[in-house]
Amino acid sequence: MKTVYLFITICITTLLSACSSTPTQQPVDTAVKEIAPQKKIAMLDQQCSKKDPLNIAVYPHEKPKKPYIVVGKETISKYNEGGIKRQEACLRDAMRNLAASIGGDAVIDLQHHNDKITATVIAYDKNELV
Repeated sequence: MKTVYLFITICITTLLSACSSTPTQQPVDTAVKEIAPQKKIAMLDQQCSKKDPLNIAVYPHEKPKKPYIVVGKETISKYNEGGIKRQEACLRDAMRNLAASIGGDAVIDLQHHNDKITATVIAYDKNELV
């Protein structure tokens, strides 16, 4: 029985690592403070250390009230490499892991498509937090 559980754990870990990302430039939202490109790069360098996925907030429909900058737009597949549909909790965890790996603090604007989920990864503007 332990061998079966070990095999299932290895399969799930392998399937979860199959997520892909496609970072892109996002236009600045009206609620987002306009930041000079050089300052934005410096801020991202400071904030882009890998973070804990459990601390990543998910805002499926609303936006946070804290000032933030857009880190990128990420996409994950709803299906694993074997063509099996992933569960919603698995997809949310994969998006959190992806956001944490690029230094994000939260995920906003989740959009469900037929075969993928796209979301915008943001980092809170540490200079504006009180």
